[in-house]
Amino acid sequence: SKAIPLTEVLKLLGASAPIFSQSPSINFIIFALVIPILETYVIFCVALDFFSSLWGTEPTRRNLFTGKIMGLIIILSLAFLLFHSSAKGIDNEQALILVGIMGFISCILIVWFQEYRVALMFHITANFLALISMGGIG
Repeated sequence: SKAIPLTEVLKLLGASAPIFSQSPSINFIIFALVIPILETYVIFCVALDFFSSLWGTEPTRRNLFTGKIMGLIIILSLAFLLFHSSAKGIDNEQALILVGIMGFISCILIVWFQEYRVALMFHITANFLALISMGGIG
């Protein structure tokens, strides 16, 4: 620890901005493509399948409006909303409500079509429109 001041090095690394953080094109790719792909697949596809199997039910069109599947969809939508509370800000209630509704619709789309491509396109479109509205492009 005397030869290499690790805490000072970590402070310097934490004080610097991440590489490409100021690049509009890289930020666009991350927020409009990478994040929606990961969130849609992990939160809505994998979690929906995992928790429905734990609860002993199958997320199909036939079971869509059963208590277990609807409860799970509501829980995942609320988790998605809470996950975005740091990004959207707790004071921005309209954005959080919209995110929760988007999560609910995404889960319904995945169960209805039995694939996640439709929900993925929905998520990419929503993030793309959010970037445009915030002036994140151009």
